[in-house]
Amino acid sequence: MSAHTSLRFVWGLIFLVGCLHAPKHVTAPEPWPMTLDVRLSSLDAGQALAFPDDARARLEESCKRRGLKLTEAGDASVEAQVEASTRWYSQLGGRYRWTVETVVRIVRTDDQELLSESMFEVPVFLLYDHEREDAALRQAMPVVERQFGEVLDRWIVSSE
Repeated sequence: MSAHTSLRFVWGLIFLVGCLHAPKHVTAPEPWPMTLDVRLSSLDAGQALAFPDDARARLEESCKRRGLKLTEAGDASVEAQVEASTRWYSQLGGRYRWTVETVVRIVRTDDQELLSESMFEVPVFLLYDHEREDAALRQAMPVVERQFGEVLDRWIVSSE
C-alpha cells in the first residue's frame, strides 16, 4: 500500500470516527411529574423478588436525563412500569443461561390507560451457579435501560 493510499485511509477513518456520536434522547419541555414502579419476579420460583437498588437507580437516571420529575405514587398522573421476570434456561459451555423477560409501560394512573409499551426478552450468561435472579437482571440492565429510554422518548414525543 502506498503512502498516499495509507494517508487517504487514515483521513477517511478519522472522518468516520468524527461522525460517531452518542444517541440523542428526547427531553420534556418542562419537568413532567411521573412515578416509577419497578418489579422483579422469578418465573421458576413463581414469586416476587426485591428489585436491585442499583438497577432502579439506572432507570431513575434515565427519567431525569429526559426532564421527568419522579414523585411518590398518587402525586403524578402518569406512571412508568418496569416488570422484569427471570427464568433459568440452561447450562451451556459451563455458563448459566438466563432469560429476562421485560415489559415496560407508560400508563395513566387514574384509569390505567396504556400510553406506550414495549415487551422484550434479554438472554444473559452468568458464570457461577450461585448467581440468581438479581444477577441476571443486572446483566440485562443495559438493554432494559435502552428499551426503557425508547419508551419514554416515544411517550414524550407523542405528548408534546
